[in-house]
Amino acid sequence: MQLPPLSTLRLFEAAGRRLSFREAAAELHVTPSAVSHGIQSLEDWLGMPLFARGARGLSLTSAGEAYLPQVREALRLVADGAASLPGRGGARIVRITCAPVFALKLLLPRLDAFRALYPGIDVAVDTTPRHVDLAAERIDLAVRMQRNAAPGTVATLLLRPRLVPVASPSYVAERLGGKRESFVANGQLLRITGVSEDWDVWFHATGQVTPLPRAPLRFDNIHLTMEAAVRGYGVALGRRPMVDDELESGRLVPLSDHEVQLESGFWLVRSDDANPRTEVLSFESWLMDTLKQG
Repeated sequence: MQLPPLSTLRLFEAAGRRLSFREAAAELHVTPSAVSHGIQSLEDWLGMPLFARGARGLSLTSAGEAYLPQVREALRLVADGAASLPGRGGARIVRITCAPVFALKLLLPRLDAFRALYPGIDVAVDTTPRHVDLAAERIDLAVRMQRNAAPGTVATLLLRPRLVPVASPSYVAERLGGKRESFVANGQLLRITGVSEDWDVWFHATGQVTPLPRAPLRFDNIHLTMEAAVRGYGVALGRRPMVDDELESGRLVPLSDHEVQLESGFWLVRSDDANPRTEVLSFESWLMDTLKQG
């Protein structure tokens, strides 16, 4: 069996995925020159070019496009083979990235059920706020808030949150005189930095004009905003089902019968060039099913 220089295959996969020697070098912690020389060695061994350089930058040749998925699959098989060796405890891991509020409210309460069904699969949850490059950082799945499936991904809609104004019972009694609907005129609206348009969406959908803010309180995430509402600081725009625990416990109460569904939703995403492992598909199927059940 004749094999190409194996060290060059990782270089080719990273460069082919990113279409940049410099970015591939940064990912693999080598120099761009090392990537360039490695690719050249692989091309010499194959006897054909894998990349073309043009005015718009680097691109794959037809041979490169045909070879890349084969190399990616070969590297995956090597990785899976190592992971399945006896004695490598915890090697069957599903890595997922999602927003903290999704992890806290929708994923964490259900993980025990998954572990009972699949005791041999570990789950690693990453709640970094940045947009993660799934392939580069070896993340299997992401839950992202978006309107549609993004190019280059396989995406399944999990749910679209429903907006409803909420406040603490004490705030309703003391600040609104027990009249929930009066929050429009008299309530202190709590806003989330970057998504304050949610209030505009809710008021527009209910046929009202968004009131002018009165020294609004702003927070940088949904969890803090809900906690501020629980503490009686004002009226938050809750997103169901993430706020359901607070509503069911009575820590928060709805201030309107109108719930407005967002156009954006939580989508379960993986790279379309990924060949997912069995445990990833199991987790994917389980998460979709469990959220449908409520």
